[in-house]
Amino acid sequence: MGKILFFLMGAVPFIFSSACLAVSDSERTLSGVSQGQPPSYVAGQAIVRFREGTSQVEVDRLAAHLGASPKRLTDRWEVYLFEFSAQKPVGEMVKNLKNSRFVEHAEPNYVMDSEVDNFPWH
Repeated sequence: MGKILFFLMGAVPFIFSSACLAVSDSERTLSGVSQGQPPSYVAGQAIVRFREGTSQVEVDRLAAHLGASPKRLTDRWEVYLFEFSAQKPVGEMVKNLKNSRFVEHAEPNYVMDSEVDNFPWH
């Protein structure tokens, strides 16, 4: 079965289905969750939720400072996909994003196997 990108917004009780994208195995950085290993994520990408009231100018300024390109994922919430050089460590980028006073939550863009058998409620 295909792989999909799937992010879990730890502090956010909802899932943004619009952020699920097809991804090839070559874009994965770690082994899959289905093998009981750490979750995989896409190199050069992070999902960022900004605090309410953060302006687009502030989002763009932070992205420029970090050498990233922001893409808004939803009109309802301040959630963005930040894309940056795959040469930059994702963990370092997420740490830098979390240090911003405008960022409510940041995490790698996790990959989840789309096979239904991986879900505990199946």
